[in-house]
Amino acid sequence: MARARQRAEFARLVEVLAPVGWQGDERSVEAWVLRLRELPDDEGAQLARNLLRAYRHGFLLPERWAELTGAPPQRASDIDDAVRRLWDAFAAAGLAKPYRTEENLGRIRAGLARRWAWQPRWSLMSQDEDLLLMDDALVPTLLAAAAEPGVPKRQYLLEIVAHHARDSCCQAAYHGQELAATLRRAAGWAPQAREVGAPELAAYLERLGGHAVGGPVDRAGAEQRLLDLGRCQEPPRSALDLRAVDGGWEGWLILSGRNRRLRIDAATGRMTSISPEPARQPRARRPGKTAEES
Repeated sequence: MARARQRAEFARLVEVLAPVGWQGDERSVEAWVLRLRELPDDEGAQLARNLLRAYRHGFLLPERWAELTGAPPQRASDIDDAVRRLWDAFAAAGLAKPYRTEENLGRIRAGLARRWAWQPRWSLMSQDEDLLLMDDALVPTLLAAAAEPGVPKRQYLLEIVAHHARDSCCQAAYHGQELAATLRRAAGWAPQAREVGAPELAAYLERLGGHAVGGPVDRAGAEQRLLDLGRCQEPPRSALDLRAVDGGWEGWLILSGRNRRLRIDAATGRMTSISPEPARQPRARRPGKTAEES
């Protein structure tokens, strides 16, 4: 039923907008807005919302774009950029809400992540939407989207990849689980990061992979590990409290209020988190004894 309705809505869009034509320029955007505003009642606004919804749901494929405009897009991103400009114009004309925030999306698929990257007016969640995108499986998609010319959220995409790599490695170090494998996996994204023109991100990912390689570690190397493994963002050096200990180094692994000491072997570079000692419980008093007597 939903698909049938979607097809019917799109057929009406083609009926109304295809005769207007589309050249991809701002005059075409203005012509579509003008045509929608000519429609009686609230139909123009409804059609504008239908077009944006079709895009968000992945219905606006190249063949359907050709139905709507008379020609297939030269590049896939032509559709994304056109929708971005149309959304701006629809919002300015009062045909659509200026922003859209999703709720309860669940796991994000690659196609949706790529479309979201093109739409500044579209949020995946009211706050912390980046957490929805921090998934190993989405990293190649995020980096590929960042490489597309003109994509509005390029810097944000690169920041999400860096944040995901950092938090994944921090958690692995904190819990002492598959740290070397996690570090190497993050380093595996470095070549694509370099290809998309993000050398700083690539260098960071390569550095993470280097921390999985065994070998001697001096004080500077130990400090760099703690800087690279801090949660969310690089912590200030003053927060590390790096000290020389027997056989290596020890400093704070910064994890948002749940910091834990990380020991780094000077000879091998092996990293081990140190669980805090449990707080001592007061001894139970024997029945009948007062505080002074005990």
